[in-house]
Amino acid sequence: LAMNSDSNIIAKSGANGLYCFALKKERLGVAVKLIDTAGGWISFMVRKILEGIGYDNKAVLDELYKLMGDEVYNGCGDVVGHREFLHEFQGAFD
Repeated sequence: LAMNSDSNIIAKSGANGLYCFALKKERLGVAVKLIDTAGGWISFMVRKILEGIGYDNKAVLDELYKLMGDEVYNGCGDVVGHREFLHEFQGAFD
C-alpha cells in the first residue's frame, strides 16, 4: 500500500484478507480482517482508521484515497453512491 513511504508505519498483508499495521510513534497496532477483499477495500478501511484516529500524514491518506475513495461510480463515470465507515473513534485514543 501507499503506507510504505511513511517511516512511522510498519505494515504487512497476509492471506485471506488480513492486513496489519503499526504506528511506531503512537505505539499502536491495528489488524484488519475482511471476508471479501475484492475491489480494494483494505485501502478504504485502513484510510478510515487512520483518519479516525487523527493520523497527520496527509500524503499517506491522499494515496490511500486514490486507491479507493468515498464515491461509487457507474460505468459512465457518474457518481451513483458513496462508501461509509460506520465506526466512531471519538474518545477511543484519548
